[in-house]
Amino acid sequence: MSADFAELAGHDAYDLLGVDADATPAEIRQAFRALAKENHPDLFPEPRAKAAAEVRIRLLNAARDVLQHRRADYDAFRSAPYDLDDEFEDTEIVEDPWADATPGAPPPADPWANAGVGPVAPPDPWETTEPGRPPPPPFFPPPPPPSPPLFIRPVRTRRSLPARIGIGCSVTWGLVWLGAILIVLLAAVLPDHGPQPSVAVPARFAGTWAGTVQDTAKRHDDGESVRWKAEVTLKSGRHNGKVRYLDGKCSGTAVPLAFGHDRLTVNTVFGSSQTGCDVGDMHLAVRRNGRLDLSYIDKNGKVTASGVLTRR
Repeated sequence: MSADFAELAGHDAYDLLGVDADATPAEIRQAFRALAKENHPDLFPEPRAKAAAEVRIRLLNAARDVLQHRRADYDAFRSAPYDLDDEFEDTEIVEDPWADATPGAPPPADPWANAGVGPVAPPDPWETTEPGRPPPPPFFPPPPPPSPPLFIRPVRTRRSLPARIGIGCSVTWGLVWLGAILIVLLAAVLPDHGPQPSVAVPARFAGTWAGTVQDTAKRHDDGESVRWKAEVTLKSGRHNGKVRYLDGKCSGTAVPLAFGHDRLTVNTVFGSSQTGCDVGDMHLAVRRNGRLDLSYIDKNGKVTASGVLTRR
C-alpha cells in the first residue's frame, strides 16, 4: 500500500468500518461510533483480548480519518489498476540448453550399424558339393517322443518343510495386513482423542470463514506488509473446528478455549511436521454486518496479525 495510507497497515478502510464504498459521511461516523463502542479496550480485562482491542481501535481511527479527510485520494488509490510487472519481477529465466547447438550437426553414430541382423542362414549344400558328386541327402528332424498317457493317477506326496514354512509366512502376512486395515477403520470411526474444547461455540460463529490476514510485524523488502489467506471452520456446540492458511501449508485443529464479551478465543494445534504454523491463539468477534474480526495473539499477549473474514 502507498506510504500515504500506511496507517491502515494494508487493510481496506471501508472493510474496517463495515460500510460500502458509496456510504455517506453520516453513515461512516455512525459505523465508527458503534465499532469503537464494541471494541473499547476497557471492556476486556484479559491481557490478550485487551491488546487485540487496542489494535482494533487504532485501525478504526485510521480508517475514519482517511475517509473523512482524504477520501477522494483514497478512492483513486483504491481503484488504481493492478500492475502485473510486480507479480513476475522475481521470476527466474532458465536459458535454453539447446541455444548453442550447431545447426545441421550430424547425429551420433549408430552403435548397431555394423551388427548382424537376424539369424545366420545355414550354408547351401550345393555350394560345397564337388562337381560330379550328388548332393548330400536332405536332413529331416527326428520325430518327437511319444506323448504320455492322457490319464495318469496322481500320487499324493507329503509337502516338504520349506513348502510348509512358505504357507505359514503367507498366512502371517495376511493377518498383519488385516490388522492394519482394522486399525485404519477404527481410527476413522472412533471419536478424536485430541485436544478437547473448553467451551461451546455459539451458533453465530458456526460456519466456514475465509479472508486475508495482515501481519502487523513482518514486512517484505519493498516495505509491504506480509499477508496470507486464512480459513476457519467452526461447529456450533462443544466441538473442535479446523484452521487452514498459507495456501494449505498450515492445516490444523481449532480448539475453542474461552468465550466472553462476544469474543471467542480459539487455540490452533498443528502436527509436528508443520513448523512455523503456530502464530498464536485466534480471537474472533462477529460484526453486526455478518463479518468476522480475526486477531492472532501470541503467548506474550502481543497481536501478531489481524484481518476481516467473510462467511462462505
